[in-house]
Amino acid sequence: MDGPDGFSRRFADVLFCAYPDWRKCAKQTDAGLEVEVPSPNENAERGLFILAEFEELTVGFDNYHTDFHTHFMQNEGQAFEAAMEFIADILAERRVVLVFSERGQLKDTMCVTHDEIWSKPWPRERRIVRSWRGTYDSESIGQ
Repeated sequence: MDGPDGFSRRFADVLFCAYPDWRKCAKQTDAGLEVEVPSPNENAERGLFILAEFEELTVGFDNYHTDFHTHFMQNEGQAFEAAMEFIADILAERRVVLVFSERGQLKDTMCVTHDEIWSKPWPRERRIVRSWRGTYDSESIGQ
């Protein structure tokens, strides 16, 4: 797996060292590496997805994603470490996704610890919580 600058190959080495079975979920693109790991939670809109290209990592689950840029961190090792920690937190359900919608339209998403789920206000019509295995899944109607 190699992008234009080898960034995706180097990240693939780190990722597949930790999760060797994910090689079967990976594909090489013109720009780098794409990995899509199915979630055991059938309620999730999307499994864990990882994109490594152009010195940027995008990692997401369900309707949420975040980016780890090498230009915001001192080096790519820090970006790799932060992305791997985020992945581990999603898989261990230390972090969950909150999805807010209004009149059936997605309005906002965020990723929080499971302890923070109910501390976030939700003035919108609907609030959905999704976790990797479904342990913390819920749906609520706002006030």
